[in-house]
Amino acid sequence: MESFGGRPWPAACLAAAVLGLASCSASAPPPKQIEPYDRSVSRWMEETEANLVNAWGIPQKTHSMETGGRVIEYIRVRSGQTLCTTRFTIDGHGLVKKTWFRGSDCRVPSPS
Repeated sequence: MESFGGRPWPAACLAAAVLGLASCSASAPPPKQIEPYDRSVSRWMEETEANLVNAWGIPQKTHSMETGGRVIEYIRVRSGQTLCTTRFTIDGHGLVKKTWFRGSDCRVPSPS
């Protein structure tokens, strides 16, 4: 099954895509656009948060977890509209353990 940001596409979306019908979600880019970004995000698995922040810049949000880790979030916004949200789950040792993203225009940010 195809996935979007690490999550399976609903069967209705796949059926619509196969039949060439209108997109079932305005925020779901074609798989060809997802794959390069997915590789850019997934490459950070088991890397340090420090290296990620050095490459991507300071995240827009950080959420502490009871387990001692945290989730850091990068948000791409244009004209007040969220184009992409990317999250990295960091464990208590500072290593990336999970990634997730969703949006219609995901790009690797340039550090400021």
